[in-house]
Amino acid sequence: MGQALVIGFGNSLRGDDGVGLHLAAIATEISSSRVRAVAQLTPELAPELAAAARVLFIDAWQQAGATPQLQRLEPDGQVPAFSHQLSPLQLLALSSALYGAQPIAHQLLVPASSMELGEGFSAALLAQLPEAERLLRQWLHPGQPCTN
Repeated sequence: MGQALVIGFGNSLRGDDGVGLHLAAIATEISSSRVRAVAQLTPELAPELAAAARVLFIDAWQQAGATPQLQRLEPDGQVPAFSHQLSPLQLLALSSALYGAQPIAHQLLVPASSMELGEGFSAALLAQLPEAERLLRQWLHPGQPCTN
């Protein structure tokens, strides 16, 4: 298995939904990990997952009153029906079924307040970004103290 893979996904034209793409750009700046910023998770990402030692999915999360969460993903092994858009768990199952390999997986969920048309983040999401960035750094550099 190879290096770490970060996949940030979302839509930068739908307000807070673009936070996955934003954090993927930060990951590119602060890490040597492979980073992908995509609109959605598709089956074409399965070979990259199979080649990775570990993967982090980053996405907006519509959960009122929450704080950013870094969670371990536990795939159930069920291969999804064919689709052009997958969840992280479905993509992991597909990678395992097709390539016999599945990385250790986590997701970083950042609470979103507004998914309205338009660029830029809501004040609520902007307030959550420092914690989301801290969790990203923690995942990218395990065992190292986070100063941000």
